[in-house]
Amino acid sequence: FPGTKFVNLDFEVDYDNGKSFKNSAIALNALKASVTGSVPLARKVTHLLRRHRPAVLLSFWEPAFATLLNVVNSPTQLVAIASQGQIYNDPSSRERKSLLMRGLHQLCVGPRGTLVPLSVLPMQGAVPQIVKVPPRRDSEDYFVAYTTVPQVLSPIKKRFGTHRVKLFVKEKRLAYYTRKYKKYAHVEVLAASARFADELSRSRGLIASPSRGVVTQVCAGDCVGQARVPLLPSGAHRAGVQFALLPPTLRGRCVPDEPQVPPF
Repeated sequence: FPGTKFVNLDFEVDYDNGKSFKNSAIALNALKASVTGSVPLARKVTHLLRRHRPAVLLSFWEPAFATLLNVVNSPTQLVAIASQGQIYNDPSSRERKSLLMRGLHQLCVGPRGTLVPLSVLPMQGAVPQIVKVPPRRDSEDYFVAYTTVPQVLSPIKKRFGTHRVKLFVKEKRLAYYTRKYKKYAHVEVLAASARFADELSRSRGLIASPSRGVVTQVCAGDCVGQARVPLLPSGAHRAGVQFALLPPTLRGRCVPDEPQVPPF
């Protein structure tokens, strides 16, 4: 992107602490991040708005920007693109009516913003998830595992003891999970990168929570014939919704929260 300027806002809510996945913990982390980083963030964003006066601010489900635009009474139009939009785009969804989801919509989109779903499936008014399409390859004797909350994949420690597993995690958590799986020789921990698509295309199957990226990669890579073991972190609304949206051929051979090793 020639001429593009990148600005580090240094503000992030970390929901992967390596121990648990709880909405209450995520809310607490968000509160801590707001208390410690909201003032520097507001100064940077306000300076950028005054200097460049953008007509549109593209956001990816960030709670700070809708609030900032309202506080400074900016004419900038907020457009939020997020997989959470799948929930709000479904009139029959119960999750969209919950106090939590209504509060998140107010924080991340606001009364003047526009929410555009980022979807793994065809959806009216949505942006499709685009991924790399790897070449066809012969299957090798290992599984690929990935989730944004790797603690839900703990069953691979023992239940997949007779299978090789390549576990992809966030780069900043690589050292942590390398130590955590050190005793389990069948698990190789790797940093999430473009290598994931190539490894998946050669694997026997995918072990993952139904996040939009890995699910779409499976579809794009024509991996429907491979084994799939979906794991759902309890309390994760978006993961549950995306699991429900999957066609039956991609739902794997187990039920949520009850991972089972496929009989090979």
